[in-house]
Amino acid sequence: MISITENSINSFCPNGRVVVYGFGFDEIFRYYGRLFGIVQNAFQQSGVQAYSWKLNHDKNDFNQLIGGSFFPLQSGRSKTGKYKTALVTLVLDNYRRRAHGEAITPLVFCLDVLGNSYPPTTPETIFAKEWRLNRCITHKELRRIAKLCFDERVDRTIREVARETFKYVRVNWALEKGTQNLILDLEEMHCPFTERDFQVWHAKRREGQNPAKEGTAYWRSALETIRQQLPPIPMPLEPPPGVLPNYCAIF
Repeated sequence: MISITENSINSFCPNGRVVVYGFGFDEIFRYYGRLFGIVQNAFQQSGVQAYSWKLNHDKNDFNQLIGGSFFPLQSGRSKTGKYKTALVTLVLDNYRRRAHGEAITPLVFCLDVLGNSYPPTTPETIFAKEWRLNRCITHKELRRIAKLCFDERVDRTIREVARETFKYVRVNWALEKGTQNLILDLEEMHCPFTERDFQVWHAKRREGQNPAKEGTAYWRSALETIRQQLPPIPMPLEPPPGVLPNYCAIF
């Protein structure tokens, strides 16, 4: 049996909906499965509507979460497209929810776990695109998240919604005494990259040091096409002088 603390539910999915992504940490949870799947399962057993990247391909999940308000984006040809495209679909739906005055659906990204022996996730491991540093699909997902949050080619209101959408966590866990029941508790972490990290990486791509593959900009144009069909949402007021905005661009 797998369960999750009430504090984790109240902190990360107070509206009863959540999408879960992250690293698998297979060496720790061989008996139970991959970490992001374990967290999703724990939420579901607690009565939360919890989804994964499959929401962009599973018609039932998609209709439950999105409500058929628009068609999911096409994933493209890349092997990892389906994982990254679901991130864009979720942000679009949260944009729609904001426009209608509804609460958004957060995405919980499992970055770390109690007992983790791997090196920490850093801007270098996310943006270097060297196999030895980021051979996981998860790094590609994080790069897509960075683009949604900070790429100036993406509409400003979409970027704002994206920064509200993504939450990063360390998964603490324990076995209930005398049983194999797994209890999870989620601890919020800082975003693993800043706006400056993204801009440095993006500048290198423009200079040809880390060029983008041909045809990879499709998702941005598709995102903007659908956004323009949705009601606009007002941007929040700028914070007073000396007050930092509450998102991961600034630590």
